Amino acid sequence: MKELQDIDMMPWGMYGPDKGNRRMMQEVPASYLHHFWTEKGLKNEVATNPVAEYIRRNLDCMKVEYPDGIW
Repeated sequence: MKELQDIDMMPWGMYGPDKGNRRMMQEVPASYLHHFWTEKGLKNEVATNPVAEYIRRNLDCMKVEYPDGIW
């Protein structure tokens, strides 16, 4: 599994290559990543999902950017 960095492109979803709104990982809103982390269960996929691993590594930053989320 390739480890995503801030300058890598979001691989899927609304900010992924299929939607015409492509963004680097550092540009994807923390509220959007929070949705996947909590509602879609990415926190249980850290070992196999590069986006989940990216969120896990950056949880402290995510909590600052989106303090209303329960991470």
